[in-house]
Amino acid sequence: MSTTNDNDQSAVLYVLGKDRQGMLERAATIANAHDVNIEECIGHTLADRAVMFMKLVGDDSGLTNVETDAHAQFAEDGLSVICSRTSEPAVPEDMAYLPWRIRISSRDFKGLLATITGFLARNGIRILSYNGEKYSPARAGGEYACVNTFTVRVPVDFDRRLFLEELEYLADEKQFRSAILEPL
Repeated sequence: MSTTNDNDQSAVLYVLGKDRQGMLERAATIANAHDVNIEECIGHTLADRAVMFMKLVGDDSGLTNVETDAHAQFAEDGLSVICSRTSEPAVPEDMAYLPWRIRISSRDFKGLLATITGFLARNGIRILSYNGEKYSPARAGGEYACVNTFTVRVPVDFDRRLFLEELEYLADEKQFRSAILEPL
């Protein structure tokens, strides 16, 4: 299914547990079998644990069938499945936000994530997803380094020039190595 219909609904499918090969493929196959579209997907593995979130859009029976099949198939591997219907319409009415990606590279320090997310919140930016990676001193020129990547929504009237000026000030103060802001 590549388009949404007026009768379509949204749901979020969560799959959690010990990492297994083929989790994403299995969930995508289940959704496809029931004519349900995957609008967004985030998956991550930490140690031997995995979590996957999918925003699904489809009609009521398709979403119900995805939930039933996902529970049955993932339970075989001991994975937990939660499927939660959302109140958000399949096609959001509030299109006053635009998607962007922000990537900030810096030395690691306590409070780094709080500093960045506080800055984004003060600028009216909604965080949709986040990925942070830490690099050892051997790979990062003698000190621990981090790359923080955010997919965000910015207001339509977003002043990119002013935001970059404020980000540059913050970067100087906190010794960020680089900051990249790009529309999606």
